[in-house]
This record gives sequence, structure tokens and C-alpha cells, in this order.
Amino acid sequence: MNEKPGLPRGQGKIIPPSHRNFFTSNYDLYDKLYISISHTSHTMKAPISRELVYLSLWENPETRIARLVEVTGLPYAYVHRLIRRIEERGAIVNISGHVKLIDKRTLLHIWAEDKRRILSIVRPFRIELLPYSVRDAVLFSGTAGMWVLGKTATPAGGILYIKESDLEDIIKARNPEGYPFLLYFYSDLFFKWTVERRGFKLPSTGLLLADILAQGEYSRHFEELCDMLVG
Repeated sequence: MNEKPGLPRGQGKIIPPSHRNFFTSNYDLYDKLYISISHTSHTMKAPISRELVYLSLWENPETRIARLVEVTGLPYAYVHRLIRRIEERGAIVNISGHVKLIDKRTLLHIWAEDKRRILSIVRPFRIELLPYSVRDAVLFSGTAGMWVLGKTATPAGGILYIKESDLEDIIKARNPEGYPFLLYFYSDLFFKWTVERRGFKLPSTGLLLADILAQGEYSRHFEELCDMLVG
């Protein structure tokens, strides 16, 4: 049974049994999170197919389409169409299925364009946290990543990526005196390529920069950050 009574058919997603024991002793928080996760199938889980390809390209700037298919688990036809789109923008060259990333900044702008659409349609779970209490379980990105890099005074409003299996630990760390963050579930592949700064984990530099551009508030620092992180 995947739906909560009272919700329209197809809109409810039950919190896994492993998480229910915790929430049954905290009904207000359970209801808030249940509604946030259950009300729409898009909540917290982003449509990340394109991002999987962008990430794999960023981390493997010389590769083959067949390898991208293997790493991302996406259909060959889908990856091939996306590679053609990226090539038309001048970010890569593709010679008989052998792909080379030649313009990282252009790829970042393509990535950010898609990420803006994702952020506009996917509702995150908003939660107050103290950064040090969750630093081993999340990736700090967007404005939160800027804070880790020492470029902003506060991480408030930043993006935190988590694995669905870590949800209960994150909720336990909720603190009304903490900063407000935007919480998203992301694929394990995004946790494969990370960077550590000041004891905090950042996602791949490509994802971090794309998020900063997509969130917009600090996009004016994009070139400075590119020079610092990409070269």
C-alpha cells in the first residue's frame, strides 16, 4: 500500500518502515515530513538523468559514450542524444563515440540551465540544522558550499544532498536554532566524487558550481570560483 488515506491516488509515498519507528514518537515532525515527502512524487527526488551524464563527463573528461552508458545506467539512445546536444553547444567533441570535454565552463552553464528547472519543480524538504551535526552524512552545495569555501557568512538556504538511507539520522539532528537548508535525495553516484574542505564534504566541483549558478544568489562569484576550483 503506497498511499496515505485522504490523499489523491498516486500522490502518496509511505515513509519506509525503517524510518517509521522514529517518527511515531514525534508525531508533529512525522506529519510534517510525511506531507512533504508524500504530497508529490517529485518531492526531494530530482530527475537527475541528465545530471548523471554531466557529472560523469566532468569527472571523466575523455571517455566513450559506451562508458557513460555503463557508469550512469542510462539507455544508449538517451545518452547519445544528450551528447549531441552538448556537442552542439561546443562543450565537447565527439568522434565516433569517443568524447572529450573541451570547455568546462560551457558544460557548467548547460548543467545550471537544467538545474534551475529541477529546482523550480522539485520541492525540497526544508529543515533547520547545525552544519557540524550532519557533516559526515551530507554534501554541502550551492550557497552552503559557498559557506564551506569561506565565500559567504552563512550557509542558510543552501542545498544538502543526502542518501535516502541517511534520512532518519538527518531528522534526528534537526535543531530549531540551526540554519535553514534545502534537503534533496540524490543518487549514490553523486557521493562517489566528493571534495573535503574544513571537515565538510562538497560534491563534485562541477555539481557545486552548477548549483551556485542555478541558485543565482552568488552567481556573480562564478568566474572567481571557476578560477579557484577549475583553473
